[in-house]
Formats: sequence, structure tokens, C-alpha cells
Amino acid sequence: EKGNSFAITVIAPFAEAETRPAAVRVSALESLAAIAERNDESAVRAALAAMKSRELSVRTAAENALLHIVEKGDQRAVDAMLSQLNGKDRDCYLQVAALMGLAQVAERGDNRVCSACLAAIRQGAPPVRQAALRALVTLGN
Repeated sequence: EKGNSFAITVIAPFAEAETRPAAVRVSALESLAAIAERNDESAVRAALAAMKSRELSVRTAAENALLHIVEKGDQRAVDAMLSQLNGKDRDCYLQVAALMGLAQVAERGDNRVCSACLAAIRQGAPPVRQAALRALVTLGN
């Protein structure tokens, strides 16, 4: 049931806990995406914590959850996706996902996001450049 605060309270810790198996965390994040109302603080906090995971699958699920539970322009989500785009592991799949997420979450004309897109166009692998160009078209002035 959408907005079930009891379920969110029970599920959110499973998404956050780095000690849980990745599959459990992914399932918890998918559940949060399905049941949390926009801007539910517990769900947003859990997804943001999961964005810092060492596991690719968890970070991907966390980003997807954020897309379902934050409003456009949410700076916490934008910051998390920019960190993923510029992260130390430079995983192509994560960078593309971050750019696609930024295109959905960031406000049109967000200078930090547009600058990050331009940097990705200049320096990224071909799929990253393509995603950055699409995001820039969506977000640019």
C-alpha cells in the first residue's frame, strides 16, 4: 500500500545496512520505491545511504528508488547522483545511470549538473558521452 509508514519504517533499515547482503538491500530499495510517498524522509534517507554502497547493484537500486521518491530539484538526490557520476570507480554503467537520473531529478539550467554533463562529454567513454549529451539537452538552457 502506497504510503504505508509502518512498512517503510520496517524496510528502510534493510536498505541502509551495509552488513546486509546486496540482494536484500536491493529488494528493500525496490520496495521503498514502490510504497513510499514523495519526500518520505525515512525512504529518502535509506536510499541516500545506499547510494554510498560498495555494491553496484545496491547503488543502482538506490538511484532508482530516489527517482521514485524525491521531487524534481531535490538537492540531496542531485548531490548523490553527481557523486556517483564523478566517483572514484568511474564505472561506465553507474555514470550512465547517474546522468539519466540527473536528467530526471535536476532542475532545468542547474549549472553544476550542466557543467558535469559537459565534463562527461569531453572525458567519458562513448556511452557516457551519449548519456551526458542527452541529459544536457534535457537540462540546458
